[in-house]
Amino acid sequence: RVQNFIYNQYTGGIKKKIDYGKYQMDFGVSLSLLQVINQQDIRTKQASIYTSEDGDTIRVNYDLSFNTAREGANTFFQRNGLGASGDFHLGFMNTNKWKLSIDVTDVGYMMFRKTPVNYSAAKTVEFRGIVIPDLLHFSSQTFDTLNLDSAVRSYLPSKTNNQYSLFFPFSACVVFSKPLLNDKLVLNFGLQYRNLPNYYAYGYVKANYFIKSDMVFSVSGGGGGCSWFNLGIEFSKRWKYFDFTLGTSNLLGTVIPSHYTGNSVYLRLGSSF
Repeated sequence: RVQNFIYNQYTGGIKKKIDYGKYQMDFGVSLSLLQVINQQDIRTKQASIYTSEDGDTIRVNYDLSFNTAREGANTFFQRNGLGASGDFHLGFMNTNKWKLSIDVTDVGYMMFRKTPVNYSAAKTVEFRGIVIPDLLHFSSQTFDTLNLDSAVRSYLPSKTNNQYSLFFPFSACVVFSKPLLNDKLVLNFGLQYRNLPNYYAYGYVKANYFIKSDMVFSVSGGGGGCSWFNLGIEFSKRWKYFDFTLGTSNLLGTVIPSHYTGNSVYLRLGSSF
């Protein structure tokens, strides 16, 4: 299954910290309105292709469904669906000793009821080529019995315009943080789950070393998710009104993609005032 979401998100929320002296707790809730620009959802139960040894036959077998909020190009503020989502945070800490955070994000629902398009089919297609009696002599009757348009269309998925809706793929994360070396080094131990097909719980360890109070270098290692092992690095710098982050969560796949599956590079530029 493959899903693609393109949307604008408008968020508002609250956060509250409670001090019990030795221990503290904070919690937060945010709600978002989702303006859908476009969305694609492809589900394939099975698919295969077979070519005979002498090349005279191609056999394709497929069972799939495809939904999209709209066909064609979209504008930035175009509304082809609506949705809502929520984020939830709960944290417990002992000042300068440890912190436990629990976060659940992107718990939501989307509806596509304006211009949806659906394709679905479960068919076997066998193509044996086109027979031309004589390559040296063509006449107006040579292709009279051949109607490629109708032949191809009979094997294509059927098209409808039914409304559809989807639950958003949410994420849940638990992180335990422990500062060391007078807060210059912070160790994070986390477990993350994403509501995606074939995604397993992802466990990781991340070390943040503060070169300066506004500059940090991070190294992480973890396993699970959609792969066996990931090694990541990250660099962050913060100024008075801006912050910058550059990193990768899969260093091996990015540096040697021919020997390791998966790769990622991310860049974040932020402003606060």
